[in-house]
Amino acid sequence: MLEYVKCNLCGSENKEVIISGGGISIVSCKDCGLIFKDPRPSEEEIVSLVASDGVVKEHFEPVWRDSKKGLFRKNLQRLEKLNLRRGSLLDIGCGYGIFLKAAQDKGWKVTGVEISQSASKYARDVLGLDIFPGPLQRAHFPNDSFDAVTLWEVLPILHDPIGQLREVNRILKSKGIIALRLYNVGFNVFLRKFFKMMGNLDVRLGLRPTIFHLYNFSPKTIKAMLEKAGFQDVQVLPSELTSGDPYSSGGRIGAFGVTVIKHMVSVISKIIFILTAGKIVTGPSLLVFARKKA
Repeated sequence: MLEYVKCNLCGSENKEVIISGGGISIVSCKDCGLIFKDPRPSEEEIVSLVASDGVVKEHFEPVWRDSKKGLFRKNLQRLEKLNLRRGSLLDIGCGYGIFLKAAQDKGWKVTGVEISQSASKYARDVLGLDIFPGPLQRAHFPNDSFDAVTLWEVLPILHDPIGQLREVNRILKSKGIIALRLYNVGFNVFLRKFFKMMGNLDVRLGLRPTIFHLYNFSPKTIKAMLEKAGFQDVQVLPSELTSGDPYSSGGRIGAFGVTVIKHMVSVISKIIFILTAGKIVTGPSLLVFARKKA
């Protein structure tokens, strides 16, 4: 069953469709600029689907173990520069626990939250991690429980991202760090329009280059949402990309072509970020850090 929603950032119902077709309708809030899917499946449907099917098992090796391992290592290093003490860390939507295991090996006291039954079972039984098998709100962690909380590509698929961020703020210690990785909606909207202008070139090449979730963030909207949820010192950076073509989205270009294009896009986005003193963040993905107010 589909449901229509208000803007999760400002509560407005003043919105316009910016992308439609292919079974999706993506709208933009005219008041704050947040971009989201409307209508969308109910929360019960999505939670039930993810919990029963798990994080797609076919993705375990190419996505979680191979393509994201280097990304997790770099993001952990950045997190440690902001939080010098390796204390308690919670990973929300931890999947198979690959990031948590890397953090544990570096001396962090780790906990995970994951609604996928198969993924949480693997993280718990095979890797020996402390995993709560359900949504964050049902874990009922005490106030001020963690030094750091991470959400890697999780916030955009949640039905109430502002509510999730407020819950993260509650369970973080004073001046604790939140770290997120998100798809950059500006890049994906541009790419979608570019391929359409080129006569649906992506379809002809068998590509799946753009990603739209329930919510799709720009540097401006993720900063506004974090600040509204009680965070400060928000940093938005261009994120490194996963290695290879883990989702087989390259079509006729192939894995090697995708790798080359990813490298070029990553280099260009970093150059733009440096030349603009961090004011312009381009590229497919965003890396975001913020601190809980004292």
